[in-house]
Amino acid sequence: MESQIIAQAIGIVAMFFNIFSYQQKSAKGVIAFQLFGGLFFSVNFLMIGAYSGGLLNLVAVIRALLFLKKEKFHTDRWYWLIAFTLVYLVSYVMTFTVFSKELTVLSAIMEFLPVIGMVATTLAFRHSEAKVIRRFGFASSGCWLIYNIYAFSVGAIICEAFSIISIIIGILRLDKKTDP
Repeated sequence: MESQIIAQAIGIVAMFFNIFSYQQKSAKGVIAFQLFGGLFFSVNFLMIGAYSGGLLNLVAVIRALLFLKKEKFHTDRWYWLIAFTLVYLVSYVMTFTVFSKELTVLSAIMEFLPVIGMVATTLAFRHSEAKVIRRFGFASSGCWLIYNIYAFSVGAIICEAFSIISIIIGILRLDKKTDP
């Protein structure tokens, strides 16, 4: 019971990083905040036994580090998208093989939702404009919200609900000024 409380508290810390990421003016700011959110969420998910979420968030930390150095690593190239997508798919398979999650129709669908969210975020990170990242955030947050309810990560559920609100505020506050 105590470990569950600690796990949920770690998820709440992660939540703050992700929610405030969408209020950053620069793409690098968004990515840096999400890096720390991913780090804390990976611990949160692994502690509650949501292995797909935990593995994918570990990959998200590496992805964020690489995308913060986009010019050096040329992460806007198509092969990075393919490489990350393959790693996401391997993580998905590991959930059922290495971590022995029972494979049912429901679990197959639910465990795949964060993979879709990760692909959306990877597509977003390829862009240099924060407004593009915010727009891709809708797809990612929707998928993760459903998964988080399924996995019952309180911080992650609140995070995605607030992230969606934060994305809307960010679009209204920062993007609508420049859109024609």
